Amino acid sequence: MHKCSYSLSVLLLLALMIGVSVQAVGAPGGQTSYLHTTPPGDSAYADPPPPADAHLLGEGKGDNLVSLAAKVFHRNLRNYQYVGFETLWRDPTPEEQIALKDLLIDEFVAVQAGDYLPLGYLYQGTEAYTIVEQPDGSLTLTQYALTPVEEWKQLDNPADVPLYREVSSENQMVPASVAKSLYE
Repeated sequence: MHKCSYSLSVLLLLALMIGVSVQAVGAPGGQTSYLHTTPPGDSAYADPPPPADAHLLGEGKGDNLVSLAAKVFHRNLRNYQYVGFETLWRDPTPEEQIALKDLLIDEFVAVQAGDYLPLGYLYQGTEAYTIVEQPDGSLTLTQYALTPVEEWKQLDNPADVPLYREVSSENQMVPASVAKSLYE
């Protein structure tokens, strides 16, 4: 009989502890905290698909870059393809855009408080351009040379070769309305 009362006491104590812990993590009258943990690899860790009406960062800004390149920097980039930030950020990335993704990641890592990131890139063959607003309101056009896909695919370790290099950079002060047109 002594064993039975000991087992019953342990069960009552466990029930009391469970009841108190449930109240502490969100039961009525308790403090709310994170109760459920999802194991890594579960769908809770995957990027959810964007809503159908979501505006993706950099989406549809190619014409803006082409227009500003012509108006501010006197460059004709009409025949260049455009890829936006959000498109590059998500996997899978087409081979011809791997160098641009590498460039975007490097810029993302290097960004400082107050700096702006590119909305996307205009590219053609092994040449790419972007226009980025600067903290002082000016615009900077940067030209990059991209390593050809065929060249880095032949390497044992493509990470050993830079996939891009900066060729030139030009900065122009512009009225706020012109800088704003980059985002419209």
